[in-house]
This record gives sequence, structure tokens and C-alpha cells, in this order.
Amino acid sequence: GAKGLGYYAFTTPTGWDLMEEELYDGIVDFANHEVPHISEFMLNGKTLDRYTSENVQWGLWEGGEEWYAVAINLTGQSQTTPIPLPHDGYYVEVVAPERSHFHVYGAELNLELSPLESTLVKLTLPPSSTAMKERVQELEQQGDLSNIGIARALNVHLTSVEHFEKQG
Repeated sequence: GAKGLGYYAFTTPTGWDLMEEELYDGIVDFANHEVPHISEFMLNGKTLDRYTSENVQWGLWEGGEEWYAVAINLTGQSQTTPIPLPHDGYYVEVVAPERSHFHVYGAELNLELSPLESTLVKLTLPPSSTAMKERVQELEQQGDLSNIGIARALNVHLTSVEHFEKQG
């Protein structure tokens, strides 16, 4: 990380230019896409779980309405790591790197990690039927959902979903 950059900045012969190095694009991408997510939940979130082995490390944080998982493959070989979740039904969004692969089996997130890869994923619960009904009303009021028949049909379906949500 920063120690390595500092070391090379002072020990590399004169003329070294970080912006010309192969790593530069990755550093910029990390700073622009991952740091905003990581800093928010690391500073203001709550650590929920973590795991460390010889091959993989991962952590799970709660940051407001969202959860974040970070996993790191410490080896030169592909690894798959399971991360237990409190319940199933999460939407999983790979924040970085975008090529990462995952599978969700019930209440378990399985991340497939390339050699020496780190992955950041965001987990969100789907909106409740009540929240979706409120959104339909907002769209109607804003004029974005002008077909009354569609609005009525959505509300009927969401009322049915709400009934099933209450049943558990």
C-alpha cells in the first residue's frame, strides 16, 4: 500500500514517475470507485463478522441500510470463500472489481476470488411491498405513471405481496 509507494518514491533512481507506472490506473480506479464505499462503512459502520485463514480473509460490515463484504485471496491460486449472512434475499452488487463472480445459496454468499484478488460487494435487501406502493404513489403524483390502469394493477399486486410478507 502506501508504505510501498513511499519506499519506491525514495529508493527508485531519479526520474521515477508514479503516473507512468503500470499500477497507476489501478490506484486511480481504487481511489475513485472503492475508497468512497470502504471509508464510509469502515468509519461509520458496524463490524458484523470477520474471518481469517492462510488462504482468505473477509469482513462483513453494516453501513446504514446496506451491508458490505470485503474478501481477499492471499494465495496465488483461485479460492472460493463462503460468507454467512443473517438471512437470505439480499441483492448482491459487485462494486470492485467488476469481473468478480459470486453465488448466493440461501443465507450464504460465496465469492470466487482470482489469485491475489480483493473484492468489495454491496448487499441490500429488496424493498418492502409498502415501500413499493409508496413509490407507485409518488410516480402517479409526479405524472410519471399516467396510465391509471397500470397504477391500479401494480397496487393490487403489491397488496397481495404485502399479505404474503406479513405471513412470513
